[in-house]
Amino acid sequence: RETGGLADSVEQVAGKKGTGILFRDYNESGLAWAIGRALDLYEDGATWNSIVANGMAQDFSWQRQVTHYIELFRELSGLR
Repeated sequence: RETGGLADSVEQVAGKKGTGILFRDYNESGLAWAIGRALDLYEDGATWNSIVANGMAQDFSWQRQVTHYIELFRELSGLR
């Protein structure tokens, strides 16, 4: 469901681009739509493999993130 960290880290699939499936409606129809979309994508092996590769290529490591935190701390502390 499109909320919190998932909304920040998952890019909605469009063609062979994107990393996942997001849905907004927190109800049965929203979930059913997302499952149906996932099954449709899975049936197309080439598209599914592209989406998996896109997800695997994401870098959420601390090595990458730490520079964002350092900049934020510098900005907030006035050390910029």
